[in-house]
Amino acid sequence: MLIRLICLAFAAVAVVGCSTGNITPELSASTQRDVGVAVLALTKSGGDPWQVAYRYEQIDGDVTGLLEMKADQDGTIHSDYNSVQGNLTFVELPAGDYRITGWQLRRWLTTRESSVPLDIRFRVYPGRFTYAGELNLDTADQRILEAGVTAVVVQVKGAAERDIQHIQQYHPQVDFLRFRMHQMRISIPSGLAR
Repeated sequence: MLIRLICLAFAAVAVVGCSTGNITPELSASTQRDVGVAVLALTKSGGDPWQVAYRYEQIDGDVTGLLEMKADQDGTIHSDYNSVQGNLTFVELPAGDYRITGWQLRRWLTTRESSVPLDIRFRVYPGRFTYAGELNLDTADQRILEAGVTAVVVQVKGAAERDIQHIQQYHPQVDFLRFRMHQMRISIPSGLAR
């Protein structure tokens, strides 16, 4: 009975901690068989400061959510990297296939969203940390508030070497025996702001 209570308490802490997407979840082999952790680098290019988020959904499932870059209300990004604006995000999800369906830019009370649906696919393996790569949103040098309908480009990049070094340095609790690489695939590379 005591062991069951300890396991339930651990599971509750893991679920609460993972809901932010910014805390490194730990996987327990016995309690998390159908759960994995998606590891994505969310980055932004361009001078216009905005908070960046992506909507995702489970393919053939009912899980939906937001992947959000760590930033202040004014769009100042809390970057994990020296040369790139962005951060590494850990999201605990049921194992399966997912797709990113759209992006969202927020600054103060203003929101801009993709008007063209995205189809960027990634996979979460059970009991594994699955590194999916870097998802970069580029606003170029355009002022989105002034430009109205503006092209925003979303790119999938490979940044495994940089991100694995970052994980080793700042997230030592990640068990690399449970680490797997599965690069995101993109079908529609850009959307238009509305």
